[in-house]
Amino acid sequence: MKNILYALFFLHFFSTFAQESGSEQCATGKQKAFAKYLKNARQQAAYPGDANIDVTYYGLNFSLDPTTKIINGETAIYFKTVSSVHIINIDLQNALKADSIKIGNLRLTFNQTVSQLQITLDKHYEANQPVKMKIYYHGIPGSSGFGSFAFETHGTNKMPAIWSLSEPYGASDWFPCKDSPADKADSSDVAVSVPNNLVVASNGTLVGVFATPNNYKTYKWKNSYAIAHYLISISVSDYQQYDVYFKYDANKPPMVVSNFVYPESLTDANKKNIDQTVVMLDLFSRKFGLYPFIKEKYGHAQFNWSGGMEHQTCSSMVNYSGGLVAHELAHQWFGDLITCKTWEHIWLNEGFATFCEWIYAEHLGGKSGYQNAVASRSAGAKAATGSIFVQNINSVNEIFNSNRAYAKGGTVLHNLRGIVGDDVFFKILQTYTKSKHAYGNATTEDFQAIVEQVTGQSFDYFFKQWIYGTGFPTYKYYWSADAQNKVKVNVSQ
Repeated sequence: MKNILYALFFLHFFSTFAQESGSEQCATGKQKAFAKYLKNARQQAAYPGDANIDVTYYGLNFSLDPTTKIINGETAIYFKTVSSVHIINIDLQNALKADSIKIGNLRLTFNQTVSQLQITLDKHYEANQPVKMKIYYHGIPGSSGFGSFAFETHGTNKMPAIWSLSEPYGASDWFPCKDSPADKADSSDVAVSVPNNLVVASNGTLVGVFATPNNYKTYKWKNSYAIAHYLISISVSDYQQYDVYFKYDANKPPMVVSNFVYPESLTDANKKNIDQTVVMLDLFSRKFGLYPFIKEKYGHAQFNWSGGMEHQTCSSMVNYSGGLVAHELAHQWFGDLITCKTWEHIWLNEGFATFCEWIYAEHLGGKSGYQNAVASRSAGAKAATGSIFVQNINSVNEIFNSNRAYAKGGTVLHNLRGIVGDDVFFKILQTYTKSKHAYGNATTEDFQAIVEQVTGQSFDYFFKQWIYGTGFPTYKYYWSADAQNKVKVNVSQ
């Protein structure tokens, strides 16, 4: 009976937000960008990459010319062999030409196909052996998917605005990699040389800025946490930096929140919006566990794309609206700390981040704020067709379907919260973020196992219906009272 009553409550939504939510900006932006770049579509990388290798490190080092749009560089890829192997495959699109590949000083033979490098290693490797390889390449990066590497401008002076957005299959448009969210590197480095008037934002901590020839300078960023290849990013422009601080422990220095903003956008209003990031960091840390990259930073880098992208420790943002900032910050837990193992389970990223917007709305407006936020996506959730579990990951629009992955994915968590109650629900999320999946990957079944571990109950029915099933239940109900004031309630599904 409790589940039926809660379902009735769920279907009886309240008034909606007048302002577009962060999840809508995120999903709509991805869909618009996909349509924009569809004409540049190339053969998809051989997802999910070479199963014979386990990548442990990416080191990107390249120069970037905003005028010619050419990058010249090298990518270090460290990996362990999973099985006995002599030939491996690394994803790289043909817009970039591989010049040479080395292990140490030894040049390797390779063949560059439509979307891959087929590389013959220097010897036959048995399973679980480490290999350190460097790939030297150059060219104009492709811009498929959502615009995986974009050269644009901003402001009246048409200053360069250059950025990457690799999700889901675009990383190999600008650096060689293994195209699989399930194979996280243990760490990564990014070093980018740009003209002196530009600034580079990326993942992790800024090691330093170094002068290089021809009026260029090199920004070196170091990330010491596990990272999925598609979350490695760069953003380049004439940024002004605006820092705020997250004081998470009275006995420790605060963590910096670094914001790289177009000069014309660094207004008092935007500063106030950015300042709310610290409030959200505190809220989400209390709800889900401490911000997972606390030893480095969080921040934002502005770009022209019509949404946001949760690049690890440095989300890319079109603006600083509360819903969008909350959505991308929430991804640092749900998407970056724990990444969906395959794109079929993208709701573990997007549905969770959408739900977290509602948690922020609840913080601001109490119960009615939360209810209004849920209601703002109710039409989309009910309009979703097909299962939340993605059936066709060859379609970017199918993966990032706003109604399914975002709106309905969020309402699944809303339903779960109503069934188990707040105390148990947030214990589930905290257990999830501290589980073996932290700094790794998860599937729907992994999350279900956490739910069942915490509640001590089977939720097989719940996930089969809501994640793998389609549609939603509809109810007819009415009541009547007799002369003795006995009330009879009838409910049919």
